[in-house]
Amino acid sequence: MFHPRVIAGAEEKLLERWSGSLRNGEFHRYPVADVRAYQQQLATAFDDEGKQIRRWTLEEEHFLANEKLLTKIDWKYWAERYAMILSEGTTLQSLFPLWESQQLALDELGRLQLERVQSGHPDGLLFIFLKAAQLGMSTMTQSILAHRATTHAHRAGLIAADVPDQSAYLFDMFERVVDYLPFYLKPATVFHTKDDQIVFANGSFVNVESGKSMRGALQEEGGTKGMMGRGKTYSLVHLSELSTWENPEQIAHALFPRIPVQLDSFCGLESTAKGRDNWYHLFWNATTAGTTRFAPLFIPWFAVKSKWWLPAPVNWTPGPTTLEMAKRAELTGPRWMHRTVTLTRNQLFWWETRRAEAIGMNDLGGFLAEWPTDPDEAFQYSGRTIFPIEVIEATAAQQKPQAATWAVSLDKIVSERMAPTR
Repeated sequence: MFHPRVIAGAEEKLLERWSGSLRNGEFHRYPVADVRAYQQQLATAFDDEGKQIRRWTLEEEHFLANEKLLTKIDWKYWAERYAMILSEGTTLQSLFPLWESQQLALDELGRLQLERVQSGHPDGLLFIFLKAAQLGMSTMTQSILAHRATTHAHRAGLIAADVPDQSAYLFDMFERVVDYLPFYLKPATVFHTKDDQIVFANGSFVNVESGKSMRGALQEEGGTKGMMGRGKTYSLVHLSELSTWENPEQIAHALFPRIPVQLDSFCGLESTAKGRDNWYHLFWNATTAGTTRFAPLFIPWFAVKSKWWLPAPVNWTPGPTTLEMAKRAELTGPRWMHRTVTLTRNQLFWWETRRAEAIGMNDLGGFLAEWPTDPDEAFQYSGRTIFPIEVIEATAAQQKPQAATWAVSLDKIVSERMAPTR
């Protein structure tokens, strides 16, 4: 669970049954340092072969009960203390502190969860994330799946990217989180095949597939490739880089209807934009129009100030295109960031430098799609066109705000002209 008020309600229900197992009959949010100390203390109860050689003290029993119950209902408490990730591909560290982009996603998950609990809406948290590159959404989404699969019984999960190698990369994130959980939070593994599946003793499991090898009926027998999810029910789903999937329409036909309409369902679709008027673009538009089960979240390139920046020289002045982009970020950014947006000089210098590099490599469209300022830019420049990207970009920058909308009724004009005169 993600919103403090929803978590508080879940705590009350748990206390009705389990208060006798907790210290002073209430939950305690142990600081990270205290959790580490307890882990070292608990390790002394086992010999070198992993056999328990002493009983738990009453204090240890209270701690174990607290952690098993509280982590079940509070993702943030669990993640701050137990979720380990590989940062920048080199360093093993805690998921926390979150990047601003990840905190933005967490806030949106909490907002939607609270809204649905208060309104009695039966559905879970289904999101489509349109994002700039490398802002930590895959890592966070995998941690959510790992949390739910290990703390809740009988949860069915699915991880899939566009190609098998990327699916395996995502599953590796999931496995790492599970591997570093302490014994009191890690369910036993019944079956585990690398890059394919893991089954836990609590009845939860996660399958791994990919858009390039979506399972389905044999095409030579009249079947259709891509029936991912057909015949299965998944309550935990993470699909990545959907803008480059083969036959993604089958996801909507085979998988989405089988995600249960229940409060604890979770589905995250995340991708950068790769072209206009493809399935991902159309689904994003439908979601922003409110006609799908999903909620939209755009994460711009400037969402993490510490991520994309370069030290700007003292004598450097931003160019006109850079200033236009900064103005657009100030206007459109608050809708998604829920705060005022003002880009720093270092962010502007990074953007201008990176853009110049992309122009030199004849890849301006790719740059604007990977690091978009707003959703329109993400999709506008990611496809191929007969016009140079620079021309389209300059034309868009010169557009003036719409002043009025006029409708011409041909039927009315014809009827007026055909009307008899006196």
